[in-house]
Amino acid sequence: MTHGYRGNLLTMITRYARCGKRACTLVSSYSVKDRAQTNTPVITRTYYTPFCEGESHSGREHEQSSKIYWTGFLVAGILAASTEPEEPTKSDDLPPELLEYLDNLYNTRQYVVLNNFMQRYTNLNSADVLWRRARVQWELLKQEGQDYNVLNRKGRVSQMQELENLIDQALALDEKNSSAHLWKAILSNACSTLAGFKKQFQNLKTMEYHLRRAINLDPNQAAANTLLGSLYMNLLDMPLLIRVFVNLFWEMPEEYYYEDALMLFLKAEEVAPKTSIENLFMTGKAYFRLDRTPCAKHYLELAMAQPVVTNEDQAFLEEAKQFYKTNFKS
Repeated sequence: MTHGYRGNLLTMITRYARCGKRACTLVSSYSVKDRAQTNTPVITRTYYTPFCEGESHSGREHEQSSKIYWTGFLVAGILAASTEPEEPTKSDDLPPELLEYLDNLYNTRQYVVLNNFMQRYTNLNSADVLWRRARVQWELLKQEGQDYNVLNRKGRVSQMQELENLIDQALALDEKNSSAHLWKAILSNACSTLAGFKKQFQNLKTMEYHLRRAINLDPNQAAANTLLGSLYMNLLDMPLLIRVFVNLFWEMPEEYYYEDALMLFLKAEEVAPKTSIENLFMTGKAYFRLDRTPCAKHYLELAMAQPVVTNEDQAFLEEAKQFYKTNFKS
């Protein structure tokens, strides 16, 4: 990978493991391709890249005896308790207040507390519980070491497949769950990266589909916008010979441009301004690729000015500094 990007092609995607629903009104919409002939979600595009600093502008029952009444009640209760539903339902969904509490634990990085708390809900048929279980277990796996993708590779693949299975269960319960699609993309990529180069590229279409589906279901899904934009940027930044070689053997996302990536990053920034070093850095990088250097410099400086909270933040901060040093300082 060129242009200052280090590591595996999609390491940037696997770093970004946070998600959350943030609300705001967006100023534009975008699209990559009209895919009316396929099952891929369609997003309409209107390129809108606003100027930034540096640029211009019933009564019968009572007749029964008491004995018969209570006997019938008991039998009905036993029959109901012994009957299993034919299909899983969303009747086990937790109240919004409890889900908010779980998300607060996650956002404050209390992963062990959260994981222990969620053990009591392992038998619930709830998409919102299942993807949250997968999310916190993924964070705990990452905490075991920065080289989690190198040590005990076979064991890691097995663990990641178990997490991905939780997401598949969530989608089976609720296919219209935006966060479940987001985490399907994140975890399928992480699992394929551990499995090797071939599996990683074979998973590209799957990852793109679920990110696009997440955005269609919830346009304010900032994490999905950032990840899809990062995916396109990484593919666009691949050397031409490698891209041609990959296209010979695997089906890759089609017709993606730097403008598409930029619109995704700008949408994420509208939803959650100045909260992600990654998104600010990638916005600046996309502007740079489009030869809009004043905007590129502006967003890179914003990225370098943000406080570091996680190891992922630190990694993106270092990348932003190196990119800025290489392209804006003699």
